Amino acid sequence: MKARSREFSVMLSRRKLLGGVLFGAMLGPLAACSSSPAASPTAAPAATTSAPSVPTAAPTSTAVPTAAATAAPTAATTAAPTTVAAAATAPAAQPAALKPVAGSTLTLLQWSHFVPAYDTWFDNWAKEWGQKNNVTVRVDHVPNVTLPARFAAEVAANSGHDLIEFQAIILCILYQQHLVPVDEIAIPLGQKYGGWTQFAQSIGIVNGKWLGIPSYYILQPLLWRKDLFDKAGIQTPSEPTQYHPTWDDMRIAGSKLKAMGHPTGIAISHCNDSNHNWRAVLWAFGASEVGEDGKTITFDSPATREALKFAKALYDEAMTPEVFGWDDASDNRYLASGVACWLHDAISSWLTTKQTNPDIFPSIYIATEPKGPATGAAAQWANLDGVDANVYAIWNFSKNVPTAKAFLADWADLQQDHAIQSNGYNMPFLNDLFKKPMPVLGSDPKLAVLQDYPSAIYGFPGPPNAAAEEVMLQFIIPDVVAQYVRSGDLEGAIKTGISKLTAIYSKYK
Repeated sequence: MKARSREFSVMLSRRKLLGGVLFGAMLGPLAACSSSPAASPTAAPAATTSAPSVPTAAPTSTAVPTAAATAAPTAATTAAPTTVAAAATAPAAQPAALKPVAGSTLTLLQWSHFVPAYDTWFDNWAKEWGQKNNVTVRVDHVPNVTLPARFAAEVAANSGHDLIEFQAIILCILYQQHLVPVDEIAIPLGQKYGGWTQFAQSIGIVNGKWLGIPSYYILQPLLWRKDLFDKAGIQTPSEPTQYHPTWDDMRIAGSKLKAMGHPTGIAISHCNDSNHNWRAVLWAFGASEVGEDGKTITFDSPATREALKFAKALYDEAMTPEVFGWDDASDNRYLASGVACWLHDAISSWLTTKQTNPDIFPSIYIATEPKGPATGAAAQWANLDGVDANVYAIWNFSKNVPTAKAFLADWADLQQDHAIQSNGYNMPFLNDLFKKPMPVLGSDPKLAVLQDYPSAIYGFPGPPNAAAEEVMLQFIIPDVVAQYVRSGDLEGAIKTGISKLTAIYSKYK
């Protein structure tokens, strides 16, 4: 059976804009390709699922020297959960066009994964792949917030890494003139694993060509403390894994627990968590930035006003004021500190707490996405999770395109390992991989709910087009929330949002 037929659009996340200089550098190529059609190859679908986040170490670079062939790569056992063995998926034999160039060097630029064990496994696999194929592989891990600036700099110089990873901010449209088509990788993968989800197609295909290989997406579920809820007398099911709250339930719980010294928090800042979490709130109330056509601004609506009123009430009654300065790891630290009563965040927060505060970890549960009051045609949006996506792409100025393609094809074929080595954090983009029980998620009762998490991405309910990318880059939605929460001027905040959205979308008509 193929699960996860419900998918919607495609959202970007986890990254700060590094000021006007960076944004100007990125808008140059954006404007240059603004006349090109939007990326979505088909109409926007119904919902899919998504995944989480953890604090990362400082940027690292793993250089792998050329060596003689060794045994086939194996997964690092330290990265896999003890309850699940690493998958033994062997990469399929590649056609001649995807053979690596012996004696060459391959460079990769990607984020420092929020589950550090995954990077350990990836680096070990890359090292063994290089040894097997007589290729020197260097993997440069950097904080996700710095990736957009690095991409812009490499395009400006027409030089840089061979293989890059777009993390949360998927820029295949922005950089379409600088990317190598990868249809010969994407099409066989889709055939092998039951086809790509519509979600994946909408971010990987630009103008009919695969310009990126969707690797995984990241859910942002509701994490809550049962011990604190019990202490406050908040009613929850006798079986905590069956908790199905509404957003208003979470406001009330947060209000009670803030009074007891345990407020909640959702970032209201220029970080990707803020981008996707507040979109989830908008959708829950039936509000959106743009219509299904990906062009018509729909922000001026009663639903938007109700969503913003809820956001202010949630902040005033239940949240810590620290949220205005939060980055993408702040909520992880907040949960691990023992203060937070609940969070809306990736399971990296949950995993971090398991390591850093084992005393409270047993009381943390994962609930279904909180449901909002959306009705009518938008009722299906009432409990959509906003997600991060990750996509690999190859620069067309790479000096080693054949090797980059060969590496990417072999790595992308290790689909089971991706989930296992990330402890369930990495969610798949291929239909057959949603068969239950899913790796890791299906073996842990607390994580099982993530196998059925309806989600959407930036641009919803329209496609994740170039305008939607720019709206994400400018943090329009978090800024509107911040303006209203701080000023109390609802109509002023709505006017700001409409003005900024209109200015961006009008450039791409």
